[in-house]
Amino acid sequence: QKASTVAAVVEKLEQYGAALLEAPVHQIMTAEVHTCVPEDSLDDLESAMTEKRFRHVPVLSDGKLVAIVSIGDVVKNRIDDLQAERDQLRTYIQS
Repeated sequence: QKASTVAAVVEKLEQYGAALLEAPVHQIMTAEVHTCVPEDSLDDLESAMTEKRFRHVPVLSDGKLVAIVSIGDVVKNRIDDLQAERDQLRTYIQS
């Protein structure tokens, strides 16, 4: 999370120069927060994060924050799925 925040600041610093150091936070970070619920599919969340270009999604249950999903979590899940599929195919081919 820290690395993505630093990247956002560096990107805006390049865009606005030293004046950014005096600017309010809303000039750097996303103003509209996208949320999800535990029942949302990871595929839908992955698509939304990719299309809308955000890296973190608060997970709400009964209006309360219960988790935060990062793009790293989504990518790790995708890699795990691909590795499991590869292993299944390898086992199928070898049998």
